[in-house]
Amino acid sequence: MKMCAVSIVSAAMLASGSAALAQNVLVNPGFESGLSGWTPFGNVFADTTTPLSGSGVAKMFGGFSGGFNVGGMFQTFPAAPGQNWAFSANFRHNTGDNLIGNGPANSNWVISKIEFRNAADQVTGFAESASFDGRNARDVWTPTTTGSLVAPANTASVWAFFLFLQP
Repeated sequence: MKMCAVSIVSAAMLASGSAALAQNVLVNPGFESGLSGWTPFGNVFADTTTPLSGSGVAKMFGGFSGGFNVGGMFQTFPAAPGQNWAFSANFRHNTGDNLIGNGPANSNWVISKIEFRNAADQVTGFAESASFDGRNARDVWTPTTTGSLVAPANTASVWAFFLFLQP
């Protein structure tokens, strides 16, 4: 079985009242403590192969179920309307363990997503970035970001997702 995988290291979810005061709120952003602080689903695990710095990475890959599937991980934080949020990470796929499935180079991909929710846990806004796919260079760490977003009215929480999509 061919593994189509992507590694993630040194993620940042920045929160602030202004861009000048931004701080990383992620728990275990460098995966130095495995997946501690993250809620994984699907095929996600901690690894130590080719870290950018430190000793940890998170690795995600598809479910090989024959149909479209999504795996990933997330963290959730309290948030308030008007706060600035940005989500960034470094991605990599290694030769011999690359992101390309049986289709074209962009047939498997990774999305970074910020989702705002109200007190009833309903999505009130989001932004996502198709951060990485098989067209990215192998064996190289690639930085990505969703950009900066302002939490909309009625925001009670913000969710930071990494999603691996495999058609």
